[in-house]
Amino acid sequence: MKKTLLFVFLLLVSNSFFAQITTPPDLTACGLGGAAAFDLTINQPIILSTVSNPIDYTVTYHETQSDADNNTTAITNPTSYININNPQIIYVRVENSQTSEVEFTYFELQLNQIPNPSSAELFWCDPNELPIYNLEEAIPQITNGASSLTVSFYETLIEAELNSNPIPNNTYVPLQFPVEILFVRAEDSLTGCFATTTLTLNTHNCNLDCQSAVNLTANNITDTSTTITWSSLPESANVPAYWSLILVPYGEPFNGANNLITQTPNFTFTSLIPNTCYSVYVSSHCFINGTVAISMTDPLHFCTIDCTNNGQCPEQLNLIAFVDENNNGTKEEEEILFNSGSFVYEINNSGETIYGNSGNGNFTIFESNPDNSYDFSFEVNDALAAYFSSTATYSNITAPEGSGLSTYYFPITSIQPYADVSVTLFANSQPRPGFTYTNTIAIKNNSYTTVPFGNISFTKDNDVTIISVSEISIVSTASGFDYSYSDLAPFETRYLTVTMQVPTMPTVNLGDVLTNSVSIEAIENEVNLTNNTFSLSQVVVGSYDPNDKNESHGGKIVFADFTADDYLYYTIRFENTGTAAAEFIRIEDTLQNSLDETTFEMLNASHQYNVRRTDNQLVWNFLDIDLPPTIEDAELSQGFIHFKIKPKPGFAIGDMIENTAEIYFDYNPPIITNTIESEFVENLSVADFSVSRVVLYPNPTKNNFQIQLSGSDFIEQISVFDVLGKRIYKQNMIESNSASVDTSTFNEGIYLVEITTTSNQRILKKIVKQ
Repeated sequence: MKKTLLFVFLLLVSNSFFAQITTPPDLTACGLGGAAAFDLTINQPIILSTVSNPIDYTVTYHETQSDADNNTTAITNPTSYININNPQIIYVRVENSQTSEVEFTYFELQLNQIPNPSSAELFWCDPNELPIYNLEEAIPQITNGASSLTVSFYETLIEAELNSNPIPNNTYVPLQFPVEILFVRAEDSLTGCFATTTLTLNTHNCNLDCQSAVNLTANNITDTSTTITWSSLPESANVPAYWSLILVPYGEPFNGANNLITQTPNFTFTSLIPNTCYSVYVSSHCFINGTVAISMTDPLHFCTIDCTNNGQCPEQLNLIAFVDENNNGTKEEEEILFNSGSFVYEINNSGETIYGNSGNGNFTIFESNPDNSYDFSFEVNDALAAYFSSTATYSNITAPEGSGLSTYYFPITSIQPYADVSVTLFANSQPRPGFTYTNTIAIKNNSYTTVPFGNISFTKDNDVTIISVSEISIVSTASGFDYSYSDLAPFETRYLTVTMQVPTMPTVNLGDVLTNSVSIEAIENEVNLTNNTFSLSQVVVGSYDPNDKNESHGGKIVFADFTADDYLYYTIRFENTGTAAAEFIRIEDTLQNSLDETTFEMLNASHQYNVRRTDNQLVWNFLDIDLPPTIEDAELSQGFIHFKIKPKPGFAIGDMIENTAEIYFDYNPPIITNTIESEFVENLSVADFSVSRVVLYPNPTKNNFQIQLSGSDFIEQISVFDVLGKRIYKQNMIESNSASVDTSTFNEGIYLVEITTTSNQRILKKIVKQ
């Protein structure tokens, strides 16, 4: 009845109703309280599913009917909209940009409450029998009588959150004595929303109640100490005679040993290890009729950290590299900082070399030990080593207590002039069927002279539609867009964000790979053409963690197309999904042995950073980042790191390179990203990239090369592009599974070959002309 009445209203207020769009379904989310973030654009493909050309329509979302009808006060953040009522109606205005016709529809936002299960405890009283727990006996304690909750039990928290490996038959023999903690998943069978809690198995307390500890908090965290405080929850009249605490390294199970006793609801741990995460359990102990009753809390997790990682050390060594244009060794106001290299240092003549970089030529060491002694130098990146040099060194540098900030300058002198621009492409989000996702283009001037003008060309995957670009001055093309830039300052990087619509299944399916590419025109006297093109392949997923890691090849690297000069391009994304701003963030990445750590080079980052490399260990510090939570600002709550690195020589077909990162927000234990796997393969199969198998030979070539396509698909079109992205060869209507390309007129160099098949699949291959 509700939708019928509103539909009649919309017919009345619309002056040009053209009855083409589809009424979308309501959106639901799980949350606490009355608000959550909704992606309103999920419904856009459904709304436009029956129109002939969706790109001709502008869809806006409004909180009132009058706003929709008058095209006023459109919702500005439809991908992360926070509802103001529950339920709430969203009014949709759809306007045809070609005819100015307008149609209206609406859908409802419904926030379903996350369950609020209680922690529970079961007891085993007979010490002469093997304890075999019937876990279902704890369900009334957990659900508090909520009949819609489905309860299952797990040995680890991760398994409970993923609903993986539940304890079979809800029957369990404990592995730890006298207390073991199990994890519980309580899922609302009506809404699918779930929450986790704990079940304590106690083998000797026999249902004796004792007031428990609540509101555990870690306060005044330093590098070696913290104070744990709590309050008492009077579930029972039995007041604890004392409290005990057990501290274990984070990730290790509760062991019941090394109890620390206190009479008051607070305790200070000392002699902790810096930069280490812990779990602490607090138990209350009551004497009842000659028996000890114990009530234990869920663990509290926290990490210590020293001032070198949160930027709070009063003593600091500030290292600055600059282009010394007048060669006088002194930093002048107009001389720019140099960011294409690393500060190289050693502490206390240890023989261990550390490489530091900040992306802006200014690197800071926060020193907590006044006895440390440093030796400093600067190393220019390999790509620019022929054009710049640095001879400045410092020895036996210390930061005595009370010295504060000390600055050391590294003049970088130019050996000869040069010009170089580069372009890269990295992922802001993962593609999902029916959703939008974004890629960012990074245009960089790698020289110390201004580039007056230039052009880039972006080519999208055939299956996606470009919704918007952050720069309005683009020129749309059949396959993407072109963009002209001007006055690119020395070492400046500019960014363009491209938002694209992924079609619904079965046009694309989970596991398909979408590939976008970008190229930049070479400038006069450019010295490096290998960084003028870039391709990014992403796997279509159903869902993803906002704290993740990806690599630009999409998991599959064609062995024949990858040379010793090629890189892997990694992006680590992070998002503050908590409830308060993150003051500082640390990211750690231990590189696999198959990666050559000496080729590591930063490309881009969302915020100012310090990064240190010690052997194969990478550590990024985002100091004073003050990253807001998603619930406050969905866009500003996110950040990223983008870097490149080469595999070590000797890789072969079948080799797999794995990489994982750890993300620390403030004093919390790490969030572990997904493990990104990159495999060297002979060819891309249909299952890998949803394209036919293609072979180019000979490669390298002199006068011509052959293209051979396997399977039932045929070649529809062949295009060859130079490193500037300019098409230099095109052949249409081939309709065969093989073709020959004459390269006798091509100059020597690297070319990209684009093969389009009769099923509208696109394949990019690299060919070398000798």
